[in-house]
Amino acid sequence: MSGVCPHCNRRLLVEDVRIHVYHAVRKVATCGDVLVDERGHLVAFVQATNLTVQGKLTGDALVSGRVRISETGSVAGDIKAPLLLVESGAELCGHLHIGGDHPDTPGEIGASRRNAPAGSPRTDPSKRD
Repeated sequence: MSGVCPHCNRRLLVEDVRIHVYHAVRKVATCGDVLVDERGHLVAFVQATNLTVQGKLTGDALVSGRVRISETGSVAGDIKAPLLLVESGAELCGHLHIGGDHPDTPGEIGASRRNAPAGSPRTDPSKRD
């Protein structure tokens, strides 16, 4: 299911997306929910209402609702969302921005890491806070 934005005339996907297998694309954007099941591996930027990761996600996520990473889930990327649930055993590698204001554009995710001076803790993984 999809519709057209009355303001910018862009196509809007409004259905839920479920990833069962390896799936690599540039971007997955929906007004619905994204579920990466236990056997799924999604390599993409994700923009959704809710995100549930039971398998693997490689890429940044901009979520307007809830992000849930189950005990079998693995995320390698930055996450920006108002609510994050991480179960015991889950793997998470990336920067988090939970709660507060959200960027208007996906390009702002990870901007603090990209704009940080070379050798700073945000760009050098060997330096930890």
